[in-house]
Amino acid sequence: MGKRFYFIRTKVDADLKNSRRSRPDSFNEEQVLKQIRDDCQQCLEKEGQKNPQVFLISNFYLSLFDFPKLTEYMCIDLPLDKSHALVLAMPDITEKAIEMKKTALQETIELESLRSILQDPPTERTAKLQECLDHYRSIFRVNDEFLQKLEEEIKIPLKKLKDLSKSSDFLKLFKNHPPVEMKAMKTPFHSDPELGKSFSENLAIRLHFLDGVVKDAKKILKKAGDPPEKNASMMERVTKLLK
Repeated sequence: MGKRFYFIRTKVDADLKNSRRSRPDSFNEEQVLKQIRDDCQQCLEKEGQKNPQVFLISNFYLSLFDFPKLTEYMCIDLPLDKSHALVLAMPDITEKAIEMKKTALQETIELESLRSILQDPPTERTAKLQECLDHYRSIFRVNDEFLQKLEEEIKIPLKKLKDLSKSSDFLKLFKNHPPVEMKAMKTPFHSDPELGKSFSENLAIRLHFLDGVVKDAKKILKKAGDPPEKNASMMERVTKLLK
């Protein structure tokens, strides 16, 4: 029928925990995962599926196992508009996911700057840039609302999380954006230098905002996954989550 199917095996963390509990001396994380995957594939092949790809998912920790790979496959398979929406809705569970969001936003950022220059009165453009920054911070989950939820989940004081998020200071980011190199910046306003300058500056500020928010997202991601989880095996990390 031309439809794409994704076969997902959930609660892998619970299977690993049970396996380790029942066979503590011979437990091997990779072998258990391989057995789960092979069993799922064999069952699907018996039902007529050819070369089914099975994604193993943790219900508690999305960055483990195959969830990042699943989202990548879906982004590739979906039409461009749906892929774009999916990328922006993905949780920031890996640096690669963060970079995918950044790329998706970069694809439309020139159009947004152009729309602002053509539609927004000059007196309203600063407010529109504030909205732009707020939107980026929401997309990358570094806004106050999400940080409050994160504080409850990972037990790190909200102040420490906010200290990592430098993009919360709009005026500082706005004033410290890199100078616009007019010769290097291409604009659609060749016959109107002043409008071209406004467009270039608006675009430079948006790109500066995006870079700042991406840096915040990566710092918060690293803080959320710091030791003891940082160098632990999947099973050790899952065990801590399930206690």
